[in-house]
Amino acid sequence: MKLYQKIIIAVIVSIITICSGYFNWENAFIIVGVAFFVSTFFLIDNKIKKWITILFLLSPFILIQGGTILYAVIFNDYSFPKVYPTLCIAVINTFLGFVFKLLYLKYFKKKIIVFASVYFLFFVVAGYIFIYNYFDIVVYKHECDMQTEEIADIKLWDFSDNKIKLDEIDNKVIVLDFWTLSCGACFRKFPDVEKIKNSFSD
Repeated sequence: MKLYQKIIIAVIVSIITICSGYFNWENAFIIVGVAFFVSTFFLIDNKIKKWITILFLLSPFILIQGGTILYAVIFNDYSFPKVYPTLCIAVINTFLGFVFKLLYLKYFKKKIIVFASVYFLFFVVAGYIFIYNYFDIVVYKHECDMQTEEIADIKLWDFSDNKIKLDEIDNKVIVLDFWTLSCGACFRKFPDVEKIKNSFSD
């Protein structure tokens, strides 16, 4: 495989993994892990320095995800722990893909496929279990601990252009859903928010 072909594949993998945010965090974690493991395994050969391939593969993704983490650290914004596992699994599975390919080239041929298949099965099952518990214990618990009892001075307008002040609403359940256009998973949660609204429609 030629160098320019490897660069194209590395860019495509980075785009796929970055766009995996369209799905929920559990699926994004699995997609990123599988993409980096498989692409590293097939991109590495004896014709190019192996670490150059890995650098091509990881750099776009790490620049974006790592930049997000750096922003969180600098501005003391702790809403970003959700990206930590995805970034870590990209690095870990790239390293494992590298190790598996070395074993394939030097020691094993057919047997490595069996080992890789076992790892894939373990990764998918353990990955879903890990991410579910990570979010439940680390992320959501931390977000719940950050709740305050006071209602912020937020002013909203309804579809009739009537002003709504949250601190003037009594004996009502208020649900605020904050989202961005770049968050595909947010769009997928809209039906759940609609169910909550209908449950408290009275």
